[in-house]
Amino acid sequence: MTVQQDTVPFSFESADSFVGKSIGASKWLEIDQQQVDTFAKATLDDDWMHIDPKRASETIYKGTIVQGFLVLSLLTQFWHTMGVADPSLDLALNYGLDRVRFTQPVPVGSRIRLLTSLLSVEPREDGSKLLTTRNTVELEGTEKPAMVCDWRTLWFKKT
Repeated sequence: MTVQQDTVPFSFESADSFVGKSIGASKWLEIDQQQVDTFAKATLDDDWMHIDPKRASETIYKGTIVQGFLVLSLLTQFWHTMGVADPSLDLALNYGLDRVRFTQPVPVGSRIRLLTSLLSVEPREDGSKLLTTRNTVELEGTEKPAMVCDWRTLWFKKT
């Protein structure tokens, strides 16, 4: 995906003009074993394919793989580092996820990044806007993405 830079920054006010367009791409992020182990402890997910490099080396992946939910949980971090935050917002809340697909495993030690485009903006009676974005997590060195999902966020502007 090619990221197009628009002359108007992405914001609460300009969101409608971004429907069907790229919002941005994050920097590459390497996922290491310590991060995977920490996530496993926090979520009580002690599956060996994530935390036992020796046993996982005997699988078709030749090593541990990143939890799909860890990849998903990085969406917020990627958004924060893409530089698309709107300082005029009072709140941006998770509203839900649609069509989450983990399309290939992410080997520990790999680098991933997020590409985001805006699918829709729905104004609401209370003045907020419900945004739906398409989020594609790329796995460096491969054509197939690691994860794709539609993320719905509810934006409230400061009054």
